Amino acid sequence: MKCCGHCGHEWEDSFQYCPNDATPLQATPPDPLVGTLLRSKYEILQRLGRGPHGMVYRAHHRIADQACVVKVLDSELTREESQLQQVKAGVRFALGLRSPHTVRLYDFDYAEGGRLLSGRGAGRG
Repeated sequence: MKCCGHCGHEWEDSFQYCPNDATPLQATPPDPLVGTLLRSKYEILQRLGRGPHGMVYRAHHRIADQACVVKVLDSELTREESQLQQVKAGVRFALGLRSPHTVRLYDFDYAEGGRLLSGRGAGRG
């Protein structure tokens, strides 16, 4: 993967310039979470990319023995109590969603180091 130093988006290695702003792309440094175990249950296998609120990873839920996706939220989202309350309200809403058009959120927790993480099923429903 390559990263744009201007907009922060990641692109496949075949790209030389950012499609958003024509900035030359740079190699993305290795992610320190890949290969680690979060909360003694999420084995982080691969970084999938960056979402609007944090990094998204392909993972294996060791207890459930199934593939899943884990999002580690940016610490800036939870620095202030009002922001943390907004994140928690969004999580409560997402935990109740049941639709064939959404990926189900089934876990929300604090990772080691105080970062917030959410676990999502690999399939829909």
